[in-house]
Formats: sequence, structure tokens, C-alpha cells
Amino acid sequence: MSKRAGHIQHAASSPSTSTVMKVYRYIKARILSLEFAPGMNLAKLDFLDLAVSRTPIREALLRLAHEGLVTLQENRVAWVSEITLSDVRQFFEALDVPQRMVTRLAALRAPPSAFPVFRRYADEFDDFRKAGDVSGMYEANLKFHRAIAEACGNVFIASHYVKLLSMGMRVSHLSLTYERDSRGKGTLGLDNISDEHNQMLDYIMSHDAERAEQVAGEHTVHGRERVLGYLLSTTAPAASSAR
Repeated sequence: MSKRAGHIQHAASSPSTSTVMKVYRYIKARILSLEFAPGMNLAKLDFLDLAVSRTPIREALLRLAHEGLVTLQENRVAWVSEITLSDVRQFFEALDVPQRMVTRLAALRAPPSAFPVFRRYADEFDDFRKAGDVSGMYEANLKFHRAIAEACGNVFIASHYVKLLSMGMRVSHLSLTYERDSRGKGTLGLDNISDEHNQMLDYIMSHDAERAEQVAGEHTVHGRERVLGYLLSTTAPAASSAR
């Protein structure tokens, strides 16, 4: 067989980049939304609805393992990476300063034209909260904070902050799911999130940077407490308490 023929045969047997990315996005979206829960064995999934071979699935899992969302073993066993107490503490520690910073700067710099946008997303969160829709709450919460970041007047801080929010998607879903399922037993329920959103808006629109930053900091602390409450509860068997 010629070198060129061998190359053609190898190329034909390799999955296309688009196929790998299709599988990668499919699995990643379900991990981030917690449809594929921490600790879930991915080897048991057949992925029949994707209509692809095992090769692009393996390559997609390698990408996800590199991002820390999937854990692989030498025998090709794969499972969704667990979320540890250490992960949660480090994430909220990293989130604290940029969240306070973008909110403070928005109070100083956001144009009045941005205020209706903030209000729309805060109201959307409220609507989804009342409906018990965790995915809707997550999306509205992300849009709310991202809009504040975009109005802060510093693209570098905003970009870093939004990237952290995306990285913490699983953590946010844990927080919202736990509070919804606790049926009001927690001290930091979902209505507390709505209250803090409204307080942030009031202080941003009145250009009170000090108080806007203060509430943003409390928002971070309360988010951390919600997730730690989930991980330490008996309802979180798949999440690890490794420190």
C-alpha cells in the first residue's frame, strides 16, 4: 500500500472534527445542567440518539477529561467528575472579587439605557423561580449578572467574570436545585436570590457603588452557603466531600 493510500485510509477511519464536537457539546451540556450527575457512569450510555460510533465518543470524552468534567481510567471507564467541597470553596473565592467589582463599576458607569435590561432579567428569574424551573432560573441569573458585567465599562474584568460564571454552571445548578427541593427548609431560599437581585438594581440605578458592592459580596457568600448546604446534605450522594 502506498503512503498516500495509507493516509487516505487513516483519514477515512478517523472521525470528523464536526462529529467529535457534536458529541462533545451533547455530553458537556448535560454535565453542566446536571442531567448527567456527578459520579454518573458514562460507559453505560449508548448515545444511540447521536447515531455515531464509539471513536468520536472517546475523543469527546478525552476533551472533557482535559477540562476536568470527566474522569477516565485506563480501562476506558468514564464517569462525570464529582464536585468537591474544595472545588466549591475555590470557585466562590475566585468569584468574590470580580463579582463585587463589576457590580460596583456598573453602579458608577452603567447608562440608564441598561436599567430596563437588568430589570427584565431580574423579573425573568422571578418568573422561573415561581414556576420551579431550575434551568430557566439559571439562564436568567446568568443573563442578569452578564448584563451588569457588560455595563461595568471594563471589558477585561467583564470577560474574566463571565468566564468564571460559565465555569461554575454545575455549581449554580446545584444551588438552585437544592433550594427548590428543600421546600423552604433552608434559611437562604430562592426568594433571597430575588431580593438580592432587586437590591443590587436599586443601588446600581441610584449610583450607590458602596452598597451595590456590599450586596454583591453577600450574594456570593450566600451562593457558596447554598452549595455547601447541598453537598453536606443527605440528598447529595454523588458529590464528594473531599477537602
